[in-house]
Amino acid sequence: MSSTPPSLGIGSGKLYLKTIQFAGGRAVPVCGGEIITTPKEMIERLNADVYEFVQPDASVMGGISAVMDVFAAAGKKGVDVVVHAWGGAAAIMASYHAAFAGGGKLVEYPMLAFPLGTEMIGDQGRIEGGRLLRPTAPGIGITLTSEMEARYPFDEQAVNSCVLHDWGPPPDSYWTRP
Repeated sequence: MSSTPPSLGIGSGKLYLKTIQFAGGRAVPVCGGEIITTPKEMIERLNADVYEFVQPDASVMGGISAVMDVFAAAGKKGVDVVVHAWGGAAAIMASYHAAFAGGGKLVEYPMLAFPLGTEMIGDQGRIEGGRLLRPTAPGIGITLTSEMEARYPFDEQAVNSCVLHDWGPPPDSYWTRP
């Protein structure tokens, strides 16, 4: 029995879609799925051979069980799953747990600085030898203490809203360069 803890490879940045042949003979595999909101839609795309690998996000798609449905369908098609892992600590860890449970080989690793998220994930997002180690803490593996909450108070100005506002067309001056 190996003493090496279970781990997954990590990648950063965007992963792109079905193999595209570029000038000079370079082939780039096609990937997608980070914004797909249901397993049904991603599985339809898998069955239509749209992607060479997929990137479900547990926080977008409906949780770990939804990503597990994608792992099962992708396995039948021989398509790799590389979970999408951007967002808050809970979102990232949900995708990582799905990757370990589904037998993933590679995960996306967010490169943006997010001190609260880093603190909440703590040693559960540990990387050794270029590989993410399997989380071992109870639950989803994050911690939120009252001390953390005090250090990172709610900022109403930072709230992102999806409410659509009709601001009308921009003035003509918007389209002219000085």
